[in-house]
This record gives sequence, C-alpha cells and structure tokens, in this order.
Amino acid sequence: MEEKKSEVRIILKIDNQNSINLFDSYVEKVEAIYFSRNDLNIKDSLAKICYNQKNIVNKCAYLGKYFLFLFLFLIIILILL
Repeated sequence: MEEKKSEVRIILKIDNQNSINLFDSYVEKVEAIYFSRNDLNIKDSLAKICYNQKNIVNKCAYLGKYFLFLFLFLIIILILL
C-alpha cells in the first residue's frame, strides 16, 4: 500500500477548569484553541471566565496560534440579523 501524506490539525477545546489547567501543556501541540464559554458559564462566574479567556488569548497571540470563541448569545444575535 502506498502511504499518503496527511496533515492532521488538532484543535484544543477549553470547556472546563481542567482543560484551563492543562492548557499550557497542550498549547504547543495544537493548531488552534476553541474556548467554549457556554460550558464554562454553568460553573464559573463571568469575571473568572473573562480573565481566563484573556490570558489564553494573550498566550495564543504570543505563540502564533489561532483562537476561536463562540457563545450562545453571539450565535443568537447573528441568527437574528
């Protein structure tokens, strides 16, 4: 069989406190980071979520990683427009 070259891209999903704690150990190995505010809103305060998101965005910018974030209200607004 002939081997095919494949470029696998990995996206790290941040959706709980454990994934925030492990962020530094995985950020070098992934292509992009997806910050899921919907899942975090259930357990954490908005101030804590924003603080964590800001720190992760700064680290991603420094390392040249892509950063994605969506939350339910943004999706609803975009659907209604």
